Formats: sequence, C-alpha cells, structure tokens
Amino acid sequence: MVKTLRNFRVFANTTREASGGSYQEVSALVLDTSVRAKYQFTKNIGMSFGITYFNSEVTIDEADIKTEVDYGYDGIALGVDILL
Repeated sequence: MVKTLRNFRVFANTTREASGGSYQEVSALVLDTSVRAKYQFTKNIGMSFGITYFNSEVTIDEADIKTEVDYGYDGIALGVDILL
C-alpha cells in the first residue's frame, strides 16, 4: 500500500534561537537551530525526523585568568508521535 504525500509535512518549526549577554566579567552566547519533518502513518501515530544543532559558549574574563567553556552537539533527531 502506497501512502500519498498528504500525510507528510515539514514543520515551519525551523527554530533558530540565538541569545547572549554579558555581566561584569562573564559573557555567554547560546545558539539552537533545527529543521524537522513529520510523516503521519495513521490519525494517531506518526514519525518525526530532522537535523538539530546546539552550541553554547561562556567566557569568564577575570583580571589574571581567562576561562572559556564551549559545549554543543549536532546530529539527526528521530521520534515517534502518538496522539491519544
């Protein structure tokens, strides 16, 4: 049985969030973005998949030492959607 494309949709949920700021010696930046799509097998069961990227940076710039912390991930996201 072949499903038509009417069950397939791409989320306009292309999240691109960036925020940052600084206070005294501390500055921070966060970037979070993703693109996702969803296929609805039945009215109540579907599958979502997409690509995601996250990165954060914190810098502490004191008078005698500078400390930087970077953390991030990127990859493929898969999920099963069940609507009750």
